[in-house]
Amino acid sequence: MPYVNIKITKEGATSDQKALLIQGVTQLLADVLGKNPQTTVVVIDEVETDNWGIGGETVTVLRASSKPPAEEAPKKRGLPEKLIQFMEQRKREKAAAAESEAGEGDMAGKKTRSRKNKKNDQM
Repeated sequence: MPYVNIKITKEGATSDQKALLIQGVTQLLADVLGKNPQTTVVVIDEVETDNWGIGGETVTVLRASSKPPAEEAPKKRGLPEKLIQFMEQRKREKAAAAESEAGEGDMAGKKTRSRKNKKNDQM
């Protein structure tokens, strides 16, 4: 049973963003290590910026003295490039699978309607 503890500064991560983190980490463990998603535990701890220090300064002080580059996407900031690529590939695969399933459902419906039309034409 994998246990992952994510610690982030308490700076307004939304419930949706946290849900994505939980889903993403769970899927990553399943994909990379073959872990069962049903037994994977993910805990997110939000830490006040006054209680998180880097290089002898609190994050509150560091945030006040510098801003991240505007062109850097917030959701990708600090993530390794390989992880970003992996996550984007998973999104594409899921979208393709969903399209494929939707297409198969459409085709099945068309075949059924086609058979019905042929029966009606014969009568």
